[in-house]
Amino acid sequence: MLEFFDWGYEHIKLVESKITALVKSTVQDYRSIGGLVDSFLDNMKKTLMFPFSLILEGFPKIVRDLARNEGKNVELMIYGAEVEIEKHILELMKNPLIHLIRNCIDHGIERPEGRKQKNKPLSGTIMLTISQMDTGKVEICISDDGAGIDSKKVKESAIGHGIISS
Repeated sequence: MLEFFDWGYEHIKLVESKITALVKSTVQDYRSIGGLVDSFLDNMKKTLMFPFSLILEGFPKIVRDLARNEGKNVELMIYGAEVEIEKHILELMKNPLIHLIRNCIDHGIERPEGRKQKNKPLSGTIMLTISQMDTGKVEICISDDGAGIDSKKVKESAIGHGIISS
């Protein structure tokens, strides 16, 4: 009977050492797979992410052409063009950004003679600033040094279009 217990004890010790080896192997495999997954995700992000400069390349020419058509001198300043964002989001943002810049030229920045009367430089400035936020989000700010929206003209236009009454 004692031999049976000795054999059982030895057998249990053998199984225990095999289980310990399996656990160590599993932990190593888990770490290796985790590293591979992290590397894969980093590579996928690099594949999907592109700098804002990808869509901004034609913006200076757009500003120059729009300003010339309006008889205005406008300089475009771009900051943060190196900030990266997913390519499909960039593509969706291009037209709205052009529209906002067009609004700056059409409604914000004055003609040179108007700027001269206000002691401003003859050339207006539009600033497009792209910032990576701590939250992983991206902030886009578009500003100009123009007069802004003339509330009197907006009111007159709204009355003229029947949107509001005088």
